Amino acid sequence: MKTSFTEWLRCTKHNLLDRPWFKVFYRSGLYHVHTNDGVHLKFPHNPFQPFLEIWGYLKEGEWRLEAGMNVLDAGAYLGEFSLYAAARVGPAGRVFLMEPDPSNLKRLEEIFVINGGRPANLEVIGAGLWEESGSLEFAAGINGSSTLNIGSAEANERGSLHRLDEKISRANMLTVPVMSLPDLVHTYQLARLDFVKMDIEGAEVEAVEGAGFVLSRYKPKFAIASYHRRAGKRTADFLPPIFQASNYFVESGFPWHLTTYASPIPFPR
Repeated sequence: MKTSFTEWLRCTKHNLLDRPWFKVFYRSGLYHVHTNDGVHLKFPHNPFQPFLEIWGYLKEGEWRLEAGMNVLDAGAYLGEFSLYAAARVGPAGRVFLMEPDPSNLKRLEEIFVINGGRPANLEVIGAGLWEESGSLEFAAGINGSSTLNIGSAEANERGSLHRLDEKISRANMLTVPVMSLPDLVHTYQLARLDFVKMDIEGAEVEAVEGAGFVLSRYKPKFAIASYHRRAGKRTADFLPPIFQASNYFVESGFPWHLTTYASPIPFPR
């Protein structure tokens, strides 16, 4: 059972030894996050790991979310990145939170309440990102993660992609809506899309393959969790040729939470 002193001690250790970009404080049963770029949020769970991942998605400070940007958070889980992005892009920007797991969506609503309500510039989409719009079977809550079941990849240790006869029982399966990136742009009549973060448990290959004209017309930057495994390889190995076919520059980094970065302009050296 956690105590205030134990959690204070954990937060102090993080703040002093781990990452200078944000600090976490434990007060009255909630964790308070303060980032160096002025975002203050509260969570019922320790958000150290999600905010460390955000640092990775932002190329360890090389990329910034600015006022007025439109941002997509695909595979939002408990919404840490979406809430951070909503605070950064401000009222002139928009954030689109995609999460297909109903249990995560329910927990998200509780986190919104803790932070004073869902931000006005944040749109919650109860769907997964995929190569085309429609519906797919979805494995909810396997070892702390959830995934679209595409039936063609090897399961990894987090259970991110499964065959039905491996780790998933029928009781875990749901049918959920999915949406492609072009259809999202059309549905919300976006004049711009600036940044796409993905952590979709191996389905990022199909999602990027289905991006179509969004790459050439909107030219968003991408930060994709790419440590998931497909046919014995990391998805980081599959993504570069897909992006390069659309004249994107691609590199992977942040090995703690392997992330593939794709940009329409060269990376500074």
